[in-house]
Amino acid sequence: MKNKVLAIFVAAAMTGGVLSGCGGNESAQSSSGSNTETTSANSESSASSTSAASSDEESASGEMESYNLIANTFGAGAYPLDEIQYWQNYATELYGCSIDIANNEFVADKVVSQLESQLASNPDGAVYCLQFATTFNPCINYFDDAGIPYVWNSNFPSDEETTQRCLEDELFAGGVNSNAYDQGCQMAEMALADGNKTAVITGAAIGDFNHDNRMAGFTEVFEAGGGKVLQVAHSTDPSEVVQKTNDLLSANPDVDCIYGSGGDYLSGIVTCLDGRTDVNPDMMIYGTDIDPTLIPLVKDGTISGMNGSQGVQGSLAIALLINAIDGHRIVDENGQPIMFDNLESALITPDNADAYIAGYDANVSWVGDENYKNLLYRYNPDVTVDDFNNFFENYAATSLAVAESCL
Repeated sequence: MKNKVLAIFVAAAMTGGVLSGCGGNESAQSSSGSNTETTSANSESSASSTSAASSDEESASGEMESYNLIANTFGAGAYPLDEIQYWQNYATELYGCSIDIANNEFVADKVVSQLESQLASNPDGAVYCLQFATTFNPCINYFDDAGIPYVWNSNFPSDEETTQRCLEDELFAGGVNSNAYDQGCQMAEMALADGNKTAVITGAAIGDFNHDNRMAGFTEVFEAGGGKVLQVAHSTDPSEVVQKTNDLLSANPDVDCIYGSGGDYLSGIVTCLDGRTDVNPDMMIYGTDIDPTLIPLVKDGTISGMNGSQGVQGSLAIALLINAIDGHRIVDENGQPIMFDNLESALITPDNADAYIAGYDANVSWVGDENYKNLLYRYNPDVTVDDFNNFFENYAATSLAVAESCL
């Protein structure tokens, strides 16, 4: 379980776009799992325009401006974070740009200190994933002082004041996230439908935006449906998952089901239950963050359900960022940037597990190059907020279609 290989994420096609089939992807590689300070992807060749109707002089000539971007990962070696990092590298190289990704090593203080170091290289823009509310305003201060556009990947501010500050900042270009609350709700609905009455949850430390919201969604729906969440275990970082989850199960050996609110926590549950005879043998497992190494366990019923596939959100946020640098910031009807939280989650069950296994084995792309480019003004001068919404709101259905095409 611990030696996970980063597989290419299957990608959905945008409404009206090209559906990527099972042709494979030679660039499917594992994202860095080391604790080095930064990783980068570079492309010396500029991408050519596919838009014949572009009024932009650079697009019409086929010559694209190359930008130097900066990003962060809260910690290398955690599969869901490595996956986001991989797709950021992929999309940035596709666009003919470069990206420097700082590894915060699961230390909140390093988020801001490493950003300060990255800004010394005078980047053109930033795509940042902030796990804790306390890091948003310090990072915004740095971005504003440097005068560079920025976007959020995965997590958004949790308080109204910081959210409003972003929306009023001319340098802010929006963000992309799945709806973490809905992810938890979806797993709770499945757990209730399976007849579970009691549950426990294992996840990240309090203050992690996505985990907090997934746990809240699961708890509220599960208890509204007549169930009871008995206990929640929080781990500061993935190294604590197995011990904290083992303690949780020892304290609640007869619980009906357990929910892992992130990839390392789902795999940690499987590790903890393997060989234990002192807990409910019929305990059902649910989790968020799709890990391809665990899909066979969904197929055989060891895991009852798993949702996710939001690992492309960082690469999609880069599309918002490049649009802003190119002078075409994506905004709503009020002229404000958008923090999209409607990227749908794929749902893997025993019924469709074979399709997703086939998709991962074929290394197909969940998004597809044409769909990435369709979200960029430099390739598609007619791109609007509707194009982003159409992609996000059809992501679950089209990703399943891609997977099924590989059977």
